[in-house]
Amino acid sequence: MNGKRNGTYCTPPTVKRTFAGDQWVTAEIEVRDGTITHFVNGEQIIQFENPRLDSTHAEAKKMIIAGRVIVSDGYISLQSNSHPMDFRRIEIMEY
Repeated sequence: MNGKRNGTYCTPPTVKRTFAGDQWVTAEIEVRDGTITHFVNGEQIIQFENPRLDSTHAEAKKMIIAGRVIVSDGYISLQSNSHPMDFRRIEIMEY
């Protein structure tokens, strides 16, 4: 992030937002040319580039094939870390 390697397990957002009560928010993730940008309700929350697997991490080692640590494909996961959450209208668009 910002040209430096992030060594933490969970990357903190640049802009922190909390949403109280029952309300829908729009989350967007744009992946383009090695840059990943997260938006919530149209506001950029975090951006990072060229994600890499940590070769010293036991789980990451399992995903490193032929020494390639650069993340170039994978899965999209949606989760809630602390409270129940509903998801609706999930779309994947290719550019």
